[in-house]
Amino acid sequence: MSNQTQLMEFDREIRRYADIIDAPANVLPGLEKPGFQEGWWIEVSEGEYKLLGQDRGQAGVIFASNNQLEVLEHIFTTITFDIASEQTNHLRDFSPDGAFTARREHDKLQEELMGRLHPEWQIRQVKRNAKFWEIWNGKA
Repeated sequence: MSNQTQLMEFDREIRRYADIIDAPANVLPGLEKPGFQEGWWIEVSEGEYKLLGQDRGQAGVIFASNNQLEVLEHIFTTITFDIASEQTNHLRDFSPDGAFTARREHDKLQEELMGRLHPEWQIRQVKRNAKFWEIWNGKA
């Protein structure tokens, strides 16, 4: 199978997962480098799936693997984080616990979104979030 065919199939798979959680198309990685603008895109070369990004003029590989599911999980960890941030931003206030409450709700929503995509992704997201709170609380 050609690299272009694999790339198109990978893009279809990303869009299929995005539809499950109603992720807007503008948050998905593109199929090519976005010129001089910031952004992220995917490439496939010899069976290796790559997520690349460009920020402040610097471009590079964000994540790469021969395992398509691993790259999909990385992509959707970012996308679900952004969706959860947008949907829980209104919970932030200036009370001592406001930011913590918002972050906990954010984490729950992100975990739920990841679970809708893949049960193992949800389990790993719960662990990543628990690790964040351990570090935050000085227990790591």
